[in-house]
Amino acid sequence: MNRLKQQLILYTLLSALTACASFPIGPKRTFNNWEDPTAIPQQTVTAIAVAKITPEAMPTPEATVALPISIPDTQLDEVLDAPTAVPARAEPALVQPTDSSNSSSVDSAAAGNVEYAFPPTTPFTAGNEQTQFGIQINGCDKDVPTALARVSQLGFTWIKQQVRWGSIETAPGVFDWRCLDQVIPRANQAGLKVLLSVTTSPAHTRKIYKGIFSETNGRPADFKNFALFLAYMIQRYHGQIHAIEIWNEPNLINEWGDVIEGSIYAQLLAVGYGITKFMDPNIMVISAGLAPVSFNKQWQAVDDSVFLSQLLDYQGANYADCIGVHANGPDGVGDIQGMSSHYFELTGQSKPMCVTEFGYAVPVEGQAPEGFSWIMTHTPERQSEVLSGG
Repeated sequence: MNRLKQQLILYTLLSALTACASFPIGPKRTFNNWEDPTAIPQQTVTAIAVAKITPEAMPTPEATVALPISIPDTQLDEVLDAPTAVPARAEPALVQPTDSSNSSSVDSAAAGNVEYAFPPTTPFTAGNEQTQFGIQINGCDKDVPTALARVSQLGFTWIKQQVRWGSIETAPGVFDWRCLDQVIPRANQAGLKVLLSVTTSPAHTRKIYKGIFSETNGRPADFKNFALFLAYMIQRYHGQIHAIEIWNEPNLINEWGDVIEGSIYAQLLAVGYGITKFMDPNIMVISAGLAPVSFNKQWQAVDDSVFLSQLLDYQGANYADCIGVHANGPDGVGDIQGMSSHYFELTGQSKPMCVTEFGYAVPVEGQAPEGFSWIMTHTPERQSEVLSGG
């Protein structure tokens, strides 16, 4: 067994991440009047509740594997080593970019033709760390220093930044890091921990289904490309990323762009988990928060409980340190305690919950985004009650 393989096995066995808060088990709350769950609320207050990470508790490997920007096929082959329980559903759509050197904010990377599979894992043991809170920022469009200062003033210790892979990899193997370059280092300098929610795929990595599937947010056809992107990102910001959420609401067609099925997402999660732990075992891996919907409609949405059950049936929980929760629906659905306790019950109480979004949308100047007419009955007073646990 070569040294790289030994290091990989060691890395995939390491887990010293601590738990997020759990809530008493309670009934799931449902609703039937959400007109368009595939749209994205624009006025939802978003925040995160994630766990404290204690890397000092981790065993130290003999040597740290730091992959170069061009990852040899043999290394990537060994990183992605699959469990037999998950069927190989992803269809290959290989991308072979050309070699190029990296610059300060725009990099080029080379990748060859490799076969991917998923790594073995060990059970995640929940700890007793106090829950920590954070807030999502959009560092690509805002004054980052001011935003980070306000986060600290509010007493939060985490930020969440959405990473839109489709916007960063502008061409095969070419990455525009300018947005993350202004967010991640500054957040660390401010003493804030960083959760990155990685979603969307570049057009050159996915199949396009005109008229049915999303042409902007779909999953990659070959999950190897996702693994490569994560590797490049983690390497660039090594030691500055504390948690990664693998995708966003894959139970919605507008986010997944393909057949909505938890077993397929399980493959993406496993690939993301494997490459993340290989690059930096201290990073917490969180499964995608699901949109809180209570119905199943082909090419539109899948009930989050159904989707999560599919994910669990395909051993997807083995490839996450924490189960992501989005608690941001209308009245009667999406409350933090109700959703988290229900998810906790579905997982057999084997995994902690990480609430990566919560909120309560209200109209702005009497107007609601298209597809969100259900928020017209919401008031700022009720929003305050919901966000304060009322």
